[in-house]
Amino acid sequence: MEAFTAFHTLRTGKHDVPQHIADAHAVYAEAADAAIMRLHNSQHMHGAYSHYATLAIGDTTDYLKPFALAVYEHYANEWGVPYAWVIALPGFVKFDAAGSYLQIDEKDTFRFDEDGNASEATYAAFIEGKESGLHDDEDFLFAREDMAKSITSAIADSLKEMLNENDMTLDEWKKQNDGSEDWSFPA
Repeated sequence: MEAFTAFHTLRTGKHDVPQHIADAHAVYAEAADAAIMRLHNSQHMHGAYSHYATLAIGDTTDYLKPFALAVYEHYANEWGVPYAWVIALPGFVKFDAAGSYLQIDEKDTFRFDEDGNASEATYAAFIEGKESGLHDDEDFLFAREDMAKSITSAIADSLKEMLNENDMTLDEWKKQNDGSEDWSFPA
């Protein structure tokens, strides 16, 4: 993980959001504002806009996530590192009419929860860095949250069972999987 720490040090600071992503966010924000206004002006007569306004006024971090992921992917490609390395960096994506950017903070490279468990992004950075040949560390040196390990294990077991039943390898499944399978853990 020394390579990741060195990468973090080099990338600390402010990085512009690509214009096409900032423009897409601006269109979404304008549409969300319009949906809220339509609901406000008509809710006493009908509820046709309630679903759209609910999406617009929900947890703002939810609607920002796809835009933030697009920014992370852009910088992963630009910097030639695994996607998870950018996601794991301490910082945030800021969308603003005056200028949108990715801010990478100087604080600790690795993120931990209040119980001392490493974030899943930190663990993903370890795995993807190893798969990419950026480090050869054998063991992840930090604890992971028990629930995260349980969920990952349950999904891995289900996938292994499905692969065995269909006489497939993981690589074959990845190549033929069109995204229609839902491998999320039931809530």
